[in-house]
Amino acid sequence: MIAYSYRIKALNRVFMAWGNGKKVFAVSLDPNEFELHENRISKLGFDIEIGSKKDTMYRELISYFKTGIIENLKPVYLWGTDFQRKIWSEIYKLKQGETITYRELAERIGCPKSARAAGNACGANPIPLIVPCHRIVASDGIGGFGGAPQLKRELLNLERITRY
Repeated sequence: MIAYSYRIKALNRVFMAWGNGKKVFAVSLDPNEFELHENRISKLGFDIEIGSKKDTMYRELISYFKTGIIENLKPVYLWGTDFQRKIWSEIYKLKQGETITYRELAERIGCPKSARAAGNACGANPIPLIVPCHRIVASDGIGGFGGAPQLKRELLNLERITRY
């Protein structure tokens, strides 16, 4: 089995994504995590090759950074605890342009007192952008985003989201 990797320059940063066709295995917004994701994907039994700029996944990600919209990419592997996967599945259901708070997210999965745990699950999301954890905000502001709240703001602005 082969996973393709894509290096994308956007928002004055380098992003990496790994997938197969329209299925996404991981997206890294942090260059320090590139190797971690490649190791995880290799452990799933995939050989990693450089993808083509003509591939659907590459084109969709480039389009996202121009329009703020991803239409045809789906997650395929969500490695994590049962709680994390519940959180990520709920986030994946968010409509384009919609934000909710960490508390609302926890309530949606039936754990109303788990807002902090929901935030931790967002931080562990292996496929940001596809599972758009940047759309989860704090009750009193933007909230965290893997140590890069400015990137979170840029992604929300890119999607024309102003509620934060």
